[in-house]
Amino acid sequence: MPDDNRSVERMAADWFMLLREEPDDADLRTQFDEWLAADVRHAAAWADISGTARIIADSTAEWDGYDIRRSSRRRGWRLYALAGLAVAACIAGLMVGPDVMLRLKADRVTGTGQTETVQLDDGSVVHLAPRSALAYDFSSDHTRRVRLLEGEALFEVRHDAGKPFVVTTAEATTTDLGTVFDVRTDGDVTTVAVRSGRVRVQRNDSGAAPRELGAGDWWRAEAGAADQAGDLTPELVADWTNGTVFVQNQPISEVIARLRPWYSGRIIQTDSVLSARKVTGAYDLRHPEETLRLIIEPYGGRVVRITPWVIIVRGH
Repeated sequence: MPDDNRSVERMAADWFMLLREEPDDADLRTQFDEWLAADVRHAAAWADISGTARIIADSTAEWDGYDIRRSSRRRGWRLYALAGLAVAACIAGLMVGPDVMLRLKADRVTGTGQTETVQLDDGSVVHLAPRSALAYDFSSDHTRRVRLLEGEALFEVRHDAGKPFVVTTAEATTTDLGTVFDVRTDGDVTTVAVRSGRVRVQRNDSGAAPRELGAGDWWRAEAGAADQAGDLTPELVADWTNGTVFVQNQPISEVIARLRPWYSGRIIQTDSVLSARKVTGAYDLRHPEETLRLIIEPYGGRVVRITPWVIIVRGH
């Protein structure tokens, strides 16, 4: 996992909820102890989230000597509520910072489950997916530049050979050659797919020659990994614009990644074997919890909603 402070805080929040869900799981306790001892920042993050729980508990007169490491199911729904509030408070604090920074950098930002269609000054149209951020600069006489800072967008470009339309992410640069294409950025991974026409793509960290993609082609660049490429039915490019996602022989973790921008809280995966199982189908993005149950339960897994803000996907 990444070692930045935000990720450490998120891991502490995940551990808090997992220990509330399975307080008698000895293996889980051992893994938690190892995580806690591995880095001084882990202990500090754990102290922060435990302290938040204590403050919430004190404010509701429900603490009564509560200690997450000695808790049991007998404490009932009140402590589940406290755990949920503590995690939600910590997560909310973590999310505000990045959202504020994105809003400062971006010209357009969408929230959870929110899509937006943007008409650009050159006549091009951008369809923004949920939890996406876009910045653009057309002031140059030579290039129309767009930065996808986060999330996903479908671009319907008004072609101008004299002033190329260029979309950049942290990992890659995509240049329009007269087309409709989709770009998704997720951490250090960028995926480009073409619905019609052609684009030129190139990694930002490589001296390799650019490659061209045509209708139905997709290409993925990931930091530290080789490029991936393939093809699909062009009509399925940017299927999210219809509120659905179609996957073919893809791991469940990929479907969950596509659902996350449509869910107002956090979806936590706890079973790597289940997450790696591959599925094929068309899934409803607008109802994330119901879709998760449809995918997970046939494999014997469970979808547990701990609070309105946290869903845990478990194995057997």
